Amino acid sequence: MKTSPPLEDVPCGLPDQVNDLIRLGWTVDKARRPSAASLLEHEAFCLLGEIFVGVITDCSGATAGCRQAKMFLQGPNKRLTCFAMGLSRKHLRIITGLLTGHVAFNRHLTVMKICTDPLCPKCGEEEETAYHLLGRCSATMMARYSIFGSYLMDITGLQQVQPHTLLRFAKASKRFT
Repeated sequence: MKTSPPLEDVPCGLPDQVNDLIRLGWTVDKARRPSAASLLEHEAFCLLGEIFVGVITDCSGATAGCRQAKMFLQGPNKRLTCFAMGLSRKHLRIITGLLTGHVAFNRHLTVMKICTDPLCPKCGEEEETAYHLLGRCSATMMARYSIFGSYLMDITGLQQVQPHTLLRFAKASKRFT
């Protein structure tokens, strides 16, 4: 079986299921290469899902950390994973940033001591976070209404929004240009 890149580049110490998935995904022979759908059914994704649940559980126990992820991510989501795998790098960066808060929002940059003003540059009313941009920012109110059907969104409403709709809103907000 030919592989590219070489399996020697794979870090050691990975679980066997992950190594198997890597080998299958790198199979060059088209006749033997599994489809993307069958790769998503691989047991390594179940293992990664269990690890992810552990991280979210650990995060949920923390009092101050992971507040953005706790708001938006309720646990493993196969549909979100499949959607994310089909995104360009730019769109994947945006959706990851919106869901985790790890993006160039002023609050995050202030925590990292990169900037000193955590306020939203669009409205100047609140700290700039994903929740503020998606649900509360007065400067994006009309875009929010045209895409989400509501002038303001609470966290429960935002948790129901599909990822492709979040990307539409991010584009309309002109925050990630």
